[in-house]
Amino acid sequence: MPARHNVMFNSIFATGWNVGGDIASAASCTMNAVNALTGLKLEHFIVVDFQGLQGMINAIGGVNVCLPTDMKDDYTGLDLKQGLQHLDGTQATEYARMRHGTGTDGSDIMRTARQQYLVKEILTEALSKNMLTNSAQLYRLANEALKSLNISSGLSNATTLAGLALSLHNIKPDHIYARTIPVVPAPTDPNNRVVWSNDADDTWRTLRDFKPLTQQDMPTDQSNSQNNDSQDTNDQSQNTDNNQAQQQGTPDPATGLITTSDGRLIDPVTGGTVDKKNGMIRDPNTGQYMGVANQYLNATVCAVPAQK
Repeated sequence: MPARHNVMFNSIFATGWNVGGDIASAASCTMNAVNALTGLKLEHFIVVDFQGLQGMINAIGGVNVCLPTDMKDDYTGLDLKQGLQHLDGTQATEYARMRHGTGTDGSDIMRTARQQYLVKEILTEALSKNMLTNSAQLYRLANEALKSLNISSGLSNATTLAGLALSLHNIKPDHIYARTIPVVPAPTDPNNRVVWSNDADDTWRTLRDFKPLTQQDMPTDQSNSQNNDSQDTNDQSQNTDNNQAQQQGTPDPATGLITTSDGRLIDPVTGGTVDKKNGMIRDPNTGQYMGVANQYLNATVCAVPAQK
């Protein structure tokens, strides 16, 4: 396939499918594009469509989500009330897909942040039920994954998937972290499209170097080293935001957020500002969505204690 420029990222998957005629072609093309664009060296993929997501959520018995407001989507018929809700696979999939009636704009970036939150809650659900330590449950989950998901050949057997899941059994839900790549409005279509900002390079570099994205988890020498590297490349705005946020106060143990003197809520990991009404984290420089402050939502909207 010839190189393509100024196209939507998801068109890569579609074009790979059109040329190769199957999911393997679409996923391989997408993985190659990600490696070329980021400098990463990914070797395997798992393709999760919405039907597969529905199957996996049903396999763990549904998932709890905290909704900051009533949500009603006339397109799908989904009607959810504010508060802690237990969703089955169909409801959770509609929640992941919905653009309308969410209390926010219907942008892809907003929907991406909500999907990141949902994935974290799915993992939390599996961990809370000890599914990653119970051998019988673990293999049932692995077999369900093989039926529901499209997985590259190096991962596509139950023993490999069960071993991968077992290696995560000690992980803590509050150590599961997602970050939306920093974006800015696209110069060619600022009202409808976004492109990576200069800070995106810093994120990809951190991943290439196998360093944590959260400065809180870095040893002091690594944190200082990254700051020095960023200064050398004049690519330090994201680190500056993080440092400023961390210097403004101590995070509330219940919400995980810092309250500034002027009443703003700051996520200490990203330096993003948090909307008090819906828990969405926004980039302080661009205003774009960065994620969901799930601990804040749980503590304020749903009265769920912080996990130890």
